[in-house]
Amino acid sequence: MRLSFHSVRYFLVAPMVKQSLETPFFAMRAQHAAAPLLSCSRKFASRTGRAFTLVEFLVVISVVVILTSLLMPALSQARRAGDRLRCLNNMRQIGAGLITYADDSNNRIPQSSYINVPNGTTPQLNDSMCLTTKVSNGEARPDGLGLLLSRMGGYVGDERCLYCPSHHGEHDYERYTINYAHPSFAQRVFSNYQYRGDMDFSDAKVTKRMSDPFQSRVILLADGFRTREDFNHRTGSNRLKGDGSVDWWVDSHQNVLFGVPARITDDATPPMSVYLAAWKLIDMKPQQ
Repeated sequence: MRLSFHSVRYFLVAPMVKQSLETPFFAMRAQHAAAPLLSCSRKFASRTGRAFTLVEFLVVISVVVILTSLLMPALSQARRAGDRLRCLNNMRQIGAGLITYADDSNNRIPQSSYINVPNGTTPQLNDSMCLTTKVSNGEARPDGLGLLLSRMGGYVGDERCLYCPSHHGEHDYERYTINYAHPSFAQRVFSNYQYRGDMDFSDAKVTKRMSDPFQSRVILLADGFRTREDFNHRTGSNRLKGDGSVDWWVDSHQNVLFGVPARITDDATPPMSVYLAAWKLIDMKPQQ
């Protein structure tokens, strides 16, 4: 009798299957536990369990410190350049506000009570950063660049454009947020920019108009220099001209920074000559 292939496979495999089905689970588990385990070589096991030595740790720390010291100046320089560009954009917005204000004000730019003073009175150039008049009867009125604020016609969209991101003195925007939220100014409010005002320093009878044919040469606004802390960029200043254009003026020797007072007290007002000298420097053609 001839057996087929399937018959032979049945007779060979069936007993093995039957035995595995009849073997209890605990017996299979015991057989598995008795099987030999694969193990790593001693050399490989010792290598994977090896820890950092103190010398290696110090080398890693030294590399991190060196890389950080190399990168930090570059990052700081990039940040200063970014802040300078943001400041330049602030001046563009202020310039657009001044042009719009002049269109509504018979071609006149905002008046500053610290510069446009009565005859016989010395202009207070140190306070031309101020956005309000001096406090009188518990309240100060918008003045100078403060006349561009939203409550005065909205010539600038956001009062934060009057504050330089590089400012490191006491006149930051956060200090005056409560004043902007309140319908009136209970204290003097300063910006971070030095406003030249609507009058000529040398001739009080000369008023500045946006239609002046030489207005493109006149610097209307610069980074604040009331004190050294107010001079935002240290080695130069952004400048706003009468035609609304802006540029960067280089002061690599920091002449403006060290030419203005370190601080101002209520009983010691710096002489006008200090700020005239600063404006004279800023009026210079920027270095290429």
